[in-house]
Amino acid sequence: MQSFRLILFLICLPFALAAQPAMQDVVYLKNGAIIKGLIKAYQPGDKLTIDIGEGRIVSFQDAEILRIEQQVPQRTGQPDDRAVTDLVTLHNGSVFKGKIRSETQSELVLELSNGELLTFTAKEIKEVQRDQPIAAAAVKSTRDYSYIPMTVEKRRKVREYAFREKGWFNAMSFTMPNGIYRGSPQIGVGIHNLTGYQFSRLLGVGLGVGFDAYNPDEGENIASVYAEARSFLTKARTAPFVSFGAGYGFAFRNSNNFITEAKGGLRFHPAIGLRLGADKDMNLMFDIGYTFQNATYTRTFDFIDRVEIRELDFRRFTFRLGVMF
Repeated sequence: MQSFRLILFLICLPFALAAQPAMQDVVYLKNGAIIKGLIKAYQPGDKLTIDIGEGRIVSFQDAEILRIEQQVPQRTGQPDDRAVTDLVTLHNGSVFKGKIRSETQSELVLELSNGELLTFTAKEIKEVQRDQPIAAAAVKSTRDYSYIPMTVEKRRKVREYAFREKGWFNAMSFTMPNGIYRGSPQIGVGIHNLTGYQFSRLLGVGLGVGFDAYNPDEGENIASVYAEARSFLTKARTAPFVSFGAGYGFAFRNSNNFITEAKGGLRFHPAIGLRLGADKDMNLMFDIGYTFQNATYTRTFDFIDRVEIRELDFRRFTFRLGVMF
C-alpha cells in the first residue's frame, strides 16, 4: 500500500507543479511607480534591469528603489473591470494612481497600492480622475504590468514675450540728476511723465513733461516740456533701449532764495537703459542719461544792496527709474 501511495505521488507531482502559477517580480519605486516583470540583473548599490514584456527593458538606479517583491500575476486578458482606482495628474507630467483618502481646498492625500500615503498641494495638481477602471488606468499591453511612468522633473515656466510693439503708451519715472555745484557733489530729484505712440519696436515717439530740482537747497527748480524718441534694440524680455529727448525748461522765481528773476533754456537728454520685462500691461524701465539744461537766475539781496546774476549750464548724469504701461 505504501508503495502504491509513493507511485501515485510521483505521478501527480508534475501536474501539481505545473498548476502553480509563475511568479513575477514587482519593483516599488520611491516616486510611487510600480513596475512588474522579470528582473534580468540587479547589482545592489548600482542599478536594476527588468524586462516588462514585449522585449521592453528598463533600468533604475538602486537609490530609486523602495523595495522588491514577488507576486502572482493577474490573469491575462481578464481584468477586473469592477476594480477601480483614482488617478492624480500633476502639472509636471507625473501620474499617480491609488485611493484618495482625504481632500481639502489646499491639499489631497492619496494612498498607493503599497500602502504609502502621498500628499499633494492644490497648486501641484492638474487633474483628478476618480473611480477609473484599473484596466483603463494601466499601460495598454497584452500583459498587465500596472506601470505608469513618473516624471519627477519640474518644468520651468517660461514667461512669454508680450510687449506691445505698436500702440499708445504712457511712461512715468522718478529722476536723479546728479552733478557738481560750486565744487561739491549735488544730488537732484525729479518726476517725469511721457505719453506717446509706439510705431514699432524700434521707434516710439512721445511728449513729456517734468519737474526737476537741480539744486534743492538753492531753489533752482525747472519745469520742462519736451519730445522724446525711444528704440528697443532686441525682441526679448529684458531689452536694451536708447532714447533722446529735446525741449525747453522753464525756471521759476523763488523769494525764499532771493531769486527775483528766472529764465529757462533749451533742454537735451540722451540716455541708454534696460526694459526689465515684456508684458503687455506694465514694464519696469531703468536708464542712465546726461541732461543739458540752460537757465539764468537773478538774485537780489536787499539787505546788502547787491544783485547776483548767474547763467547756469546744468550738466547732470541722470538716473531714471519708472514704469511703462
